[in-house]
Amino acid sequence: MITWLINGRNQATETRTKTNGNGSSDIAMIRTLLSFLVVFSGALPAIADVTVLEDRIEWYDVTGATLNEVRQSLRERSPAKPYDAEAKWWIDWRYRWMNDATACRLTQVTVMLRVVTTFPRLAPDAPAPADLRRSWQSYSDRLMVHERGHARIGADAAEQIDQRLKTISIEGNCDNMEATANEAAMELIRQANQADKDYDRRTNHGATQGASLK
Repeated sequence: MITWLINGRNQATETRTKTNGNGSSDIAMIRTLLSFLVVFSGALPAIADVTVLEDRIEWYDVTGATLNEVRQSLRERSPAKPYDAEAKWWIDWRYRWMNDATACRLTQVTVMLRVVTTFPRLAPDAPAPADLRRSWQSYSDRLMVHERGHARIGADAAEQIDQRLKTISIEGNCDNMEATANEAAMELIRQANQADKDYDRRTNHGATQGASLK
């Protein structure tokens, strides 16, 4: 749920704020939560003018002495059922706007990205023989390769939103600026969502890239 409050004006600069549950306010911000199957490995690549606020993996342990036991452990323990892994990413954008003699333009654009991923690991004390541990490592590595593609799609969306907001200008006053800016950003979010779905269809959720436990 997004609640907006017009907080006032200061000469040519209009500031929008969002009221939080505790009664405090922040400069205009939209937070869109998108969830998809993704495993994120390592730090996000550098993204021009985008601040990565958080990039964290939450591990959960699986165990087993055989391939079937490990698969069963994944099914029972995964917090991301029916998947083995899940990532949630948030893109936040904040801005102010200013009206000059001819047009309304956005100023002080800030775009932020957070990624929190739930990901399995074979417990160190699992009774898995060496060949099973090798199979697990191969599966984990290849799944990460697939999911890095998802992470890149999200990072690209954040960068595109930053670039798009910085170019928005509408003639006349700023009455429609909020709706115009937010719809432009949301369209890029929708495109990124579709890109994730298309990527999964092409790769069968990583299976065609070797991300299968066998």
